[in-house]
Amino acid sequence: MFSRSSTTGLTEADKLRISAALKKRAAELPGDSIHALMTGNGSPYQNIQGRIMYSSMKLIQQMPGGSNIKAFTRIMHRTADDDLVGEFPTFRAYPLQPACDTWCEFPVKDRANAVVQWLMAAEQHPQLIQGAWLLLLESDYVWMKPLELPGSAHDMAVQGYGFTYDYIDPSYPAAAKVIKRMCPECSQVSQVPHSGPSPVLLRPHELALVAPDWETYSAWIEGNEHARNAFGWVREMYAWCVAVHKNGVQLTHELPPASRLMAQPPHDWTAGRAAFLHYTWGTLYHQDGKEIWRFDKRDWTAKEHELKVPEFKLPPQPWQDNWKLQDGIKVNQALHNITTAMLTQMNKASALLPVIKPQV
Repeated sequence: MFSRSSTTGLTEADKLRISAALKKRAAELPGDSIHALMTGNGSPYQNIQGRIMYSSMKLIQQMPGGSNIKAFTRIMHRTADDDLVGEFPTFRAYPLQPACDTWCEFPVKDRANAVVQWLMAAEQHPQLIQGAWLLLLESDYVWMKPLELPGSAHDMAVQGYGFTYDYIDPSYPAAAKVIKRMCPECSQVSQVPHSGPSPVLLRPHELALVAPDWETYSAWIEGNEHARNAFGWVREMYAWCVAVHKNGVQLTHELPPASRLMAQPPHDWTAGRAAFLHYTWGTLYHQDGKEIWRFDKRDWTAKEHELKVPEFKLPPQPWQDNWKLQDGIKVNQALHNITTAMLTQMNKASALLPVIKPQV
């Protein structure tokens, strides 16, 4: 399914109507059912990662508890289909920035608008929603085990999950000043979560409340140079946080190792309770001042690797105590183990992927 226009313009009444419709739809589904959503623009860079994430998700669906994931949808903001529409169940949203089909400076600008387009479509086609919980994901995740659910989505006393990012700080003076201008009714900036739009586990009607304001705040920031500079590359994450707070959506935000959602090596040395790992940072091993091994997602952007995902080189074995990361931090045994486990799972997932023939 696809949308023909990026125009949304939802009013408060529209938002409440869609939220009510999606709440009704979720009530028809099992309270422990999950519908996973991944956003992206169909670039080779994101598609290489997304294919691995989707394949690793299918691996954990075979584990006890994994069958709670009932559906997966890629919300792709792009003007035309890409080579992976036959592999991913895809909803194609019309992009705010058509130039991003090839290249643009900040493709994430389109994310909130694309999610709103999907929600508008779900109001008209309720079958688009296949879970009482929605799980918002990004492409650069690797599933390691099934997600621990907080309880039934039908019990409104049960809160969904958000992830605490230590680099998101709404109370920081420069950030707080912009938030108060952007959202005058947000008087308690200290209550704005330190989070972002992914990973998040929440109900469909909760996403329908948050997403239109997330879109509005994202657009406001993009149109305000001071706000763009204050928030930098994580600006739409701040827009999400303010939208969650403004709409009173209550989520349990957790840091690793307590987070049931995610851990981020090499920042985190163990997975803890996390269901998946996020390789947003590169992991580069050095010995005696020389690089001896590396894994960095930014090294994998070629079209050929989108069509045939490569096998990634594992860290050297066995672990040695004289290795350091690119920032000089020592590579301890725990970090080495989680890095090895992550790359091993990525290769296991990649080995199951077919070679894709490009569209003519």
